[in-house]
Amino acid sequence: MNFLQKMEEFQALPYEKKLRIRQNYMLVLVCVGVVLVLLSLRIDLEIYTSMGGCLAGIGIIRYLRLEKLRRDTAKMAELELREQDERNRFLGRMCWAYSGYLLYLALFLGIVISAPINRVVSLTLCAVMLVYLLFMVILSFQLNKRY
Repeated sequence: MNFLQKMEEFQALPYEKKLRIRQNYMLVLVCVGVVLVLLSLRIDLEIYTSMGGCLAGIGIIRYLRLEKLRRDTAKMAELELREQDERNRFLGRMCWAYSGYLLYLALFLGIVISAPINRVVSLTLCAVMLVYLLFMVILSFQLNKRY
């Protein structure tokens, strides 16, 4: 079963089940954050402490908000309707598309600017751009086969 089939199955689930799955993802996010904080104690890099604390904090806040939403059926129905609205879906897809284009442009500009200054940074940005392009090609083939 590929990613697109799983996404379609997720869309077909009852909304309360979707919220429960999102809560489970938030718990995973909290666990990743705690692991990063614990890793920072061992490795002594403050970036892991910051990232771990942010991930854990965001995960806890989102989990609690989803739990509150699950208990309020009127709000849950309103949000479900908003999420299924075609205009909102279209705007979300356009937002992802344009942010992807801007990311690609930023990577390109970063490569051009960093090439004469620091070769390692330039090559790292090239690698990120390559991975991004590979994802685009793979998803393009998957979507063309599916639709």
